[in-house]
Amino acid sequence: MVFESIIAIFQAYGLFGLFITSIISSLFFFPGLSPLLIPFYSLQFPSWQIFIAITSGSIIGGFINYYIGFFGYEIFYVRKIKKSHDWQRRMKSAKNWSNKWGKFSVLIANAIPFFPADFLNLFVGFFRQDIKLFLLGMSIGKAIQFAILVFAAGILI
Repeated sequence: MVFESIIAIFQAYGLFGLFITSIISSLFFFPGLSPLLIPFYSLQFPSWQIFIAITSGSIIGGFINYYIGFFGYEIFYVRKIKKSHDWQRRMKSAKNWSNKWGKFSVLIANAIPFFPADFLNLFVGFFRQDIKLFLLGMSIGKAIQFAILVFAAGILI
């Protein structure tokens, strides 16, 4: 019943509703709802419009996650890491991993449908990965993911 009302609300707003839903569902504290709406939108709109709306909204949501992590580092660093040598060692190890594998993991995680890549996007911001590399990898990954989902929805319907 709740899912049907959400669908009714977002169908009333068309592609703009899908775009906004995609931004919101790409934030790390909301479950991914927008991919589940693709079949409903594919009944009313061409696939390329759905692809543009959902991909651009998802990229904006991922970018917000990056900056939540980026600014969260300052808060966490002052409260935890600066005071504890054990935390400093753990954070250095995690940051080294992120710098080495983060570029590829962002692309791969964002390309996999229904994978919780939003948390990875948050942590990549937390570890201050280069924003240009992050944006490139995330954008390509999200484009791959939604191309797969929109294509699959077009075949199934």
